[in-house]
Amino acid sequence: MKTSTIQLFTFASAISMAFAAPVPVEVAPVTGYLDDTVTGVESGVGGALDNLGLKGRAEITPVANYVDDTVAGLTTGIGGATDSLGLKARAEITPVAEYVDDTVAGLTTGIGGATGSLGLKARAEITPVGEYVDDTVAGLTTGIGGATDSLGLKARAVITPVGEYVDNTVAGLTTSIGGATGSLGLKARAVITPVGEYVDNTVAGLTTGIGGATGSLGLKARAVITPVGEYVDNTVAGLTTSIGGATGSLGLKTRR
Repeated sequence: MKTSTIQLFTFASAISMAFAAPVPVEVAPVTGYLDDTVTGVESGVGGALDNLGLKGRAEITPVANYVDDTVAGLTTGIGGATDSLGLKARAEITPVAEYVDDTVAGLTTGIGGATGSLGLKARAEITPVGEYVDDTVAGLTTGIGGATDSLGLKARAVITPVGEYVDNTVAGLTTSIGGATGSLGLKARAVITPVGEYVDNTVAGLTTGIGGATGSLGLKARAVITPVGEYVDNTVAGLTTSIGGATGSLGLKTRR
């Protein structure tokens, strides 16, 4: 009986800790490493238990080496339909001194019985940092729940050389899903100054209404990302959402 009581107490404590907001911690200097692990994300959507199965991104080695950032095998069941998002594993991102080949292609999804081809254009080769980054994403449209929604992602023209600046603005994103209009309200990311200075990349106040239920995604504003020579404090915590009347705690772990 004593053993059973201890086991129950341990189980209850584990559940309590799982839903507790993680304490943001400092991400170690880039010259060291970034241990950015996201594991065990589970969510209940439309009454179905969905294990998003984000693979733990092991250790992101120093920038002087390379970044092995792989996201693979993401599948989800929404509203009784199984959707394979098919995010291609981004193999090895080579050193900054060389180039970044970051291709995302063939993303399709079926939600609520309707098939929507999100049509993310494959971003071919991102040329060396010494040259420029031409990262254009345009013409994203999708049909969800019988309604046609033009997400209207503005084509990000030419991102000039890192030696100059990066003007990466995404604004005015709105969408209609299942007959409800949700204004995602992505704030325009003004001018990202030269790498030699700092990157002020803030995304805040993201809310959305889906299927008549309002979920506050609560993305915390990423403060100022200091120079690469110092450290990156990029904490996203406490992400919760209510979809279709069911509450799922996505439980994104803080990057330590």
